[in-house]
Amino acid sequence: MTSRLYSILLLLICTITAQAQEYHVETPGTLQEVIGPGAEELTRIRVTGTLNDRDIAFLHYLCWPIAPKPAGMKDESYLKIAMEKEDTLKTCLRHLDMEDARLVNDALPDRAFYGSYIKDYKLPKTLKKIGNEAFSYNVLLKELIVPESVKEIGRNFLFFSIGIEKVRLPDNLEVMNDLFFAECRKLKEVNIPSHLRKMYDCIFYNCLEVSPSVAILPETVEILDGAAYYGLSTIEEVVVPKNVRVLRGAFKGMAGLRKATILTDKLTEIGDDAFFWCSALEEVNIPDGITRIGEGAFFWNLRLRKVNIPSTVIRIEKHAFDSAPLDSIDIPAGVTFIGRNAFWNNCNLKKVYSRPAIPPVTNEWTGESSYLPFESSSTSTATLYVPKGSADVYRASEVFSEFKNIVELEAWQWPTSIGTPTMPTDAYKVYGKDGTLHIETTGGVHEPAFVNVYSINGQVVWKGQVTNRMEVPLPQGFYVVRIGKRSYKVSL
Repeated sequence: MTSRLYSILLLLICTITAQAQEYHVETPGTLQEVIGPGAEELTRIRVTGTLNDRDIAFLHYLCWPIAPKPAGMKDESYLKIAMEKEDTLKTCLRHLDMEDARLVNDALPDRAFYGSYIKDYKLPKTLKKIGNEAFSYNVLLKELIVPESVKEIGRNFLFFSIGIEKVRLPDNLEVMNDLFFAECRKLKEVNIPSHLRKMYDCIFYNCLEVSPSVAILPETVEILDGAAYYGLSTIEEVVVPKNVRVLRGAFKGMAGLRKATILTDKLTEIGDDAFFWCSALEEVNIPDGITRIGEGAFFWNLRLRKVNIPSTVIRIEKHAFDSAPLDSIDIPAGVTFIGRNAFWNNCNLKKVYSRPAIPPVTNEWTGESSYLPFESSSTSTATLYVPKGSADVYRASEVFSEFKNIVELEAWQWPTSIGTPTMPTDAYKVYGKDGTLHIETTGGVHEPAFVNVYSINGQVVWKGQVTNRMEVPLPQGFYVVRIGKRSYKVSL
């Protein structure tokens, strides 16, 4: 009987102990007086009423169980030591419920709970703004739900909160600032707000366990400015939504990225470092309308063999395709500038098609970029194709001066998106007339040959076989006709 009574008593004590102490603040700034003596022994509290920054500072004071860190010790070292010795720490505030409280101006101040040892927060339902570093270094926190009322969260939101595993962000949040979740090494689950518009630098830096779903972005996103996913190797594919108008450094350092699809037509440039150090990237489309390919945009893309440079491009900046093993390069006619080292470290380069009648220029020599756009080992083996009559001016230009093999091309000889047309032969006669593509054999009947007809954008518009002659009705435009290994450019 005694043993049973003891068990019941112990259970009752534990239940009472686990219940949060409740305090109501009538006058902002008086929480310390409301709680009174013994505040430092509290582990769970529920606060209602109206709080100001002084009250938040007092709550912050209550959630530190150890003495100030030694001079010279880094924050992360200090907090990790404390986390490992959690069972030996003195009593402090571990559970904080402010759900039914209201903050002055509905704002949580900068560094509100920086370095706290709280394990569980319930934030005010009316909260609208969270300041910079508000929950940085919360090493014991495992889950945080941010109220739907919150419209703004500052930088370093949960920086180095190395125990956090799950975060729920409000759908109406429009900006994810610098270092938002950086160094949250156990973070697995987090939603990308459905109304997100802007993403900045190192948001998921070193979040090694986070779900690849964080790279699935809503169509509302307009600005990707900074290496949001730097260091994440689990993401293999990204899609740039249709409303993005700034793409700078966005996918830098994503070692596992294999494919990038750019849907937006609002970009005017692939910004600096956009795909820097994406060493597994094999496929990327650069949309029409791009006028500038930024510095280091595709630097160290070690598996990128082919890339389309749109006809709208005017500038290719330094290091743009440095260490990308491209087989061939097609420089559009509008390009006026190619930066130093732009195509450096490219041992696979075999063909360079340069369409401008006047060769592009480069920037002045600097200590940082002290080489020409093309490496000498490439210029000695690759063939440079230039417009008819421009070989001499290309030889005299700084950018192309080291090319040993220069070939002039007639207008019809330039490559298309599906191949390089060859000289007409006497085997076939291919022409357009009255909205119809005509294909005729010459010199007698030949064995059946496969025919592919492509639009100027490289899309297949017709397939078939030709033995003697054929006629294919097509809309007005330019087409490339591929017969066996031969290609013909036709205008209808």
